[in-house]
Amino acid sequence: SYLEIASHNDFAYGTGDFNWEAWVLLARGQATGYIFDHGSDGGTLQYESNKVRYYNSTTGNSGALYDDGGSIDYDGWHHLAVARSSGTTKLFVNGIQKASASDSHNYSAQVLTIGDYGANTGTNKWRGYISNARITKGEALYTADFTPPTTELTADANTVLLTCQGKTFQDYSNNNQAIARSGDAHISE
Repeated sequence: SYLEIASHNDFAYGTGDFNWEAWVLLARGQATGYIFDHGSDGGTLQYESNKVRYYNSTTGNSGALYDDGGSIDYDGWHHLAVARSSGTTKLFVNGIQKASASDSHNYSAQVLTIGDYGANTGTNKWRGYISNARITKGEALYTADFTPPTTELTADANTVLLTCQGKTFQDYSNNNQAIARSGDAHISE
């Protein structure tokens, strides 16, 4: 099960600043799962081998953002965030910076998938819950350790997507992105 938003200029960050974040609850026994996937050679925020990982084709899968992202457990909700500011991307777990590296990846418009690696039908689906998924373009909300928000996230002028909150799958930003639901993705209260 996953959510998909069509390719749109809102997700073409170029080499500029951005922020991706969500609250996640990991299902017991999950070994690999994707929270955000920005299409072919785009960026991902994922969980693999007990690590939170950020990947794009420029930073690759052997640098700090991929190898040093910290871990999460099965016993509660965790706030994950990736923020790029002035060419440096930082990965945060529960408000604590776990990795940082230079990131010159040039993001073009891509399909955005939440909860899977594209429309992959294999083992990459997120098994658990994703809440308050927010993406900003042109702004890195977090550049140092922070206290994760404890209320529903809100949209500001730079928010290009805010979903997985409320009683429907909708975009609570001003962009009103169409969100397609696949499989048995459902809302749980």
